[in-house]
Amino acid sequence: MKTNLVAQSLQFKIPIDARKECNVCSYSLDSLENVEHSSVNCNVRAFKEEYFRVWRCPICHTIHCLDVVDLEHYYSKYPVSKAMLTWISRLVFEKQYSRLSRFGIDHSHLILDYGCGVNGQFVKFMLEKGFLNCFGYDPYAPLSGFGNPLPLTEHLYDFVVLQDVIEHVENPVDALRTIDDVVKPGSYILVGTPNAETIDLYRPEIPEFVNALHAPFHLHIYTRKAIEDLAFDIGWEPVMYFDRSIEDTMIPGFNTRTWNFYTKHIGDNTFDSIYEDINLIKALNSYRFIYYSFLGYWLSYRVNMAILFRKL
Repeated sequence: MKTNLVAQSLQFKIPIDARKECNVCSYSLDSLENVEHSSVNCNVRAFKEEYFRVWRCPICHTIHCLDVVDLEHYYSKYPVSKAMLTWISRLVFEKQYSRLSRFGIDHSHLILDYGCGVNGQFVKFMLEKGFLNCFGYDPYAPLSGFGNPLPLTEHLYDFVVLQDVIEHVENPVDALRTIDDVVKPGSYILVGTPNAETIDLYRPEIPEFVNALHAPFHLHIYTRKAIEDLAFDIGWEPVMYFDRSIEDTMIPGFNTRTWNFYTKHIGDNTFDSIYEDINLIKALNSYRFIYYSFLGYWLSYRVNMAILFRKL
């Protein structure tokens, strides 16, 4: 009995340097016993045996990664660096492009993909489509490539894509202000990110939730209201809301339920599986994979969202 009590006290113990203050509403965490929380494993292969604690703010419902780590160490083996522009990613990016095209994007516009990744796949996709004024920047990319900050100083943009970025930064206001400095009045900003409202911390075994939490890389995961309130304070108005990720399509096999099933039951339950050759034989021999391929779009947990803003 004494051993169990010691284990419980360690489970709820909060380190001094932990993320115990909500960066949206300033709620201060004093004990994990008082909030919704969970322990989730890292979904990156190099660290899949490591677990990290996450908690939900009871006031604004933002989810925070409690444990503070050396992120440079974890990003050094981040599988997204392996990502290449393939026929699969082109299908996904076509959905991203369709969202922008609703608001009149054309080849004369200046476009920035902020947080484009080491390989800048979406930038390359847009260049293929003839958008020669499309640029990319990523602070984790090499200075010789997309890590060069010149795109942030040389242009004012008509469209900015901030896809899967804001959840990776410690201070969302600073990130949004950085974008605000490089867009013209009347420009559009597309923010794609996980949706804290649809993530169930009491079901950490569900791959959709594990991959959305993506600890320790996702530092803070926001609700729609939180993102819109932060943007409003900067001077942006929301003009369209999307309750699905760009990976969630009606094309058979191209939906998040299928990919999450694949990574857990056919891959090795890590994020890395997405960036490697598909084990098609094993996948097609799984009736559940085929089931989700055709019906997964309608069974989506909708753990991701995107909000299109216009700068006033």
